Amino acid sequence: MDTYAADALFLSPRKLSTFAKQRTAPFYLYDEAGIRAAAKALLDAFGAFSGFRQYFPAALNPNPAILRILQESGFGVLCDNEAQLRLAADCGFAGEQILFAPMVFLPAAEALATELDCTFVLDGPHALPRRAPKRALLSLRPVQKLRADDGTPISFDNLKTGMPEADLLRLAKRLQCGGTQSIGLILHACRNDLREAYYPAIAQELFTCAVHLKEQTGITPDCCNLADGLGVAYHRSTADREPELSAIAGRIQALREGLLLPAGLDSVRLELAAGRGVLAKHGIFAARVMAVKPLKNTLLLLDAAAQQFPDASPLTTYHHVSLCGKNQIQGRILCDVAGCQMDLRGLFASRRLLPPAELGDLLIFHDAGAGGHAQSVPGTGFAPCDEFLLTANGEIIQI
Repeated sequence: MDTYAADALFLSPRKLSTFAKQRTAPFYLYDEAGIRAAAKALLDAFGAFSGFRQYFPAALNPNPAILRILQESGFGVLCDNEAQLRLAADCGFAGEQILFAPMVFLPAAEALATELDCTFVLDGPHALPRRAPKRALLSLRPVQKLRADDGTPISFDNLKTGMPEADLLRLAKRLQCGGTQSIGLILHACRNDLREAYYPAIAQELFTCAVHLKEQTGITPDCCNLADGLGVAYHRSTADREPELSAIAGRIQALREGLLLPAGLDSVRLELAAGRGVLAKHGIFAARVMAVKPLKNTLLLLDAAAQQFPDASPLTTYHHVSLCGKNQIQGRILCDVAGCQMDLRGLFASRRLLPPAELGDLLIFHDAGAGGHAQSVPGTGFAPCDEFLLTANGEIIQI
């Protein structure tokens, strides 16, 4: 059960209510100023690393307006299919600004990625393109659990990406012989981790592999990409546990000095592919209360379907929710929140302490900027809902 917090929004509840009266819910709303500030904070935190690059995973929010803001902020983009590659090109990304990470060989996507001069992220020999790419990142999969320096384990038991180090070294040599000019390393592990020790643990594993790559093959890796994993505290009770970017960068710098520099690998560039940690807090999803059903926990039925906010459907994702403009402490009750389609047990949120809701109230899912982009599934009858942007000058526009 979460404590109920007052609306922590990037615009006033009054302005949001006024806007919502003019538009049909449900809808997404993003904050341009917040996105640009988060992008700058990330790049600044890792600014001490020469040539540092950050790539945003397009799958976490494929809205062109959002991707253009990130491109203007100095980000690259991570794509895993042909549609995302075309979207990236339309948004101004090109060449080394695009990482292409297919899980299997995709001829049409490979042809487009080659045309766009992308860097290929290779999951293993099964994903090799027909021609050796000019640049490649090889995905590492540790064979054993990692132990972060705070004592907590990082398990790879359920991870489907990457290859063991021995296979990676063989593939690197094969690519070099085939004409690949630049080879780097990447390690995908978690999507939303709040431990400050997480990224340093991933960096240590990649830096160690980089040393082995040079020692055993003579190949000097171009970069080490720590992938996604930067955490967001969706649950309000864990908000004080979000990692500090500057502290993470400092610990990675110490590892670089202890592992890479003695091995003569001072040219190895650091990269990230952070997604949720950049965008999640700068978007909301809003829906109307259409019915209040008196059950053991009062059930709020919304005008939204699970297909329109898929990130809230699994109970493993815990978005904070609030009723717009209702911040009173007294009289709060336990509520469950569900969508408008017939679903016997599926909930958007469970056991939330909320003020009493009335028909027409606007319920807000916070931290919805990444991973919950509107989707439509043929046959469900629910189209993607509208998306809007609060611009830096305070105007709300549809995107």
